[in-house]
Amino acid sequence: QAAKAKVQAKKDAVKAKKAKIASSGPVRPRTLFMKQQAGKGMSFKQVNEKYNTLGASEKQALVNQAQKNLAKRNEIRKSLKKPATKYALFVKKNFATAYESAKKQTNDKKAAFKLAWPR
Repeated sequence: QAAKAKVQAKKDAVKAKKAKIASSGPVRPRTLFMKQQAGKGMSFKQVNEKYNTLGASEKQALVNQAQKNLAKRNEIRKSLKKPATKYALFVKKNFATAYESAKKQTNDKKAAFKLAWPR
């Protein structure tokens, strides 16, 4: 029973995360237009045809709004990220130089990786 609850809690957390990301709005101009036309009694095909006949200025407005939504979405994603651990920061800072020096010792990239990896 506890295991089921744990699995369900994880699923709910994933759904909540996806919903939060989706709350930024559509990030493509066509999708944004489709969302605006929803509920107006038009078929998908009709909405698509209407989008294709839009003028350049109307499409540009949709593009600008979609870009704003994408920026919002990226901010939301960034806020959901966990901060890096001390170990990850250490590896990011020191691994690149150690790997480059290890590559000079051997031509095999796998072996160089093993030499450079902090123990």
